[in-house]
Amino acid sequence: MTMVGNKRSKMIFFDTTNSGHHFLYNCNVLEGFDISGESYVYLSKLNKDQQRQLALKKITYKVLDTKSTNVRLHDLELIIKMFFYMLKSRIKKVHFLYLDSIFPQLLILLPILLLFRLQVTGTLHWYPKQMYKIKIMNFMINLGIIKNIIVHGEYTKDKLIKEFKGLNNDNVTSIQYPYIHNDNEKSGYEPPLQKLGSVPHILLFGGLRHDKGLDILLEAASIIKEKQFILLIIGKEEYFKQNDVRSYIDFYNLKDKVYLEIGYVPDEMVSSYFNMSDIVVLPYRKVFAGQSGPLTEGAAKSKVIIGPNHGEIGHTISKYNLGLTFKTENVNDLAQKLRYCIDHLEEIKTNIRPGLDNYQNLIKVSRFKKAYYSVLANNH
Repeated sequence: MTMVGNKRSKMIFFDTTNSGHHFLYNCNVLEGFDISGESYVYLSKLNKDQQRQLALKKITYKVLDTKSTNVRLHDLELIIKMFFYMLKSRIKKVHFLYLDSIFPQLLILLPILLLFRLQVTGTLHWYPKQMYKIKIMNFMINLGIIKNIIVHGEYTKDKLIKEFKGLNNDNVTSIQYPYIHNDNEKSGYEPPLQKLGSVPHILLFGGLRHDKGLDILLEAASIIKEKQFILLIIGKEEYFKQNDVRSYIDFYNLKDKVYLEIGYVPDEMVSSYFNMSDIVVLPYRKVFAGQSGPLTEGAAKSKVIIGPNHGEIGHTISKYNLGLTFKTENVNDLAQKLRYCIDHLEEIKTNIRPGLDNYQNLIKVSRFKKAYYSVLANNH
């Protein structure tokens, strides 16, 4: 384990991983506390490049490691090491930056939490769907273990307060998920596709997971293929592999309508794809319960958002007037909304402009940092 920073810490920030957008998100939280002059330390599994970036930002950190390949054992070992560090350093307070995935591990370590009266807060990115997570979370709230929860949306906050008796407006806070993509990191590379004049470009961006509904979108696109549009499918293989996607495209005869870029997308490339798009589509299934990175990115880039009418995404699109919603998992309704958006694109862009201006102010990273600090500083 490696330690950087000399200040006596009052609180631990912890995450089991720094993959994907975790690291960028976590850095912005930590920077808010660093500016405040408070003394905190970030404990996590960090590679050399991440350690270098934290050092440059003068963020105090400690490297944890484990050789376990089993996800739950991996996370459990890291949390145990984090608790040992807390006890050794006489730190009582910890904020879990990704509370969603560690409820079973916290239950196993409940005796340590109770015996040493450790104070736990956490960020819940998704409303828990699995019954075992709901029961563990409810148990730990009622025991007073979990003191405060941060979520990213009023819909999730209201649902938590409604479903968990121990939660209320005093211990659940909604902070808008920020626009944290760094536009200054540009490689000068542009995607090979050139924007085709006035033809609307519709973007599906992100990992090709089943819950994100790629198959739903392609079927909907096949219904309106007489329209002039380009569908950009950008993301890495997950549930859907490249061969699966190409099979769908061939089956629906969409070869001339789809531009496909399957693989990891570097951060510096993200803006290029959003900038060339007119519409960002989120064909997500009902099981998807969280906020959406592509929604935030699209709204920040002043794009029309089309998403499901359920959960946090539907609530956000409707409340802030960011675009159109369709009946979740309803192919025909999605096709209808896509057709309407293609036919009335400029009118819709004009109508949603005030909502986009308001939302872009809410997702500023400076606002996010201040809100995070305010919540945790006032609750510790």
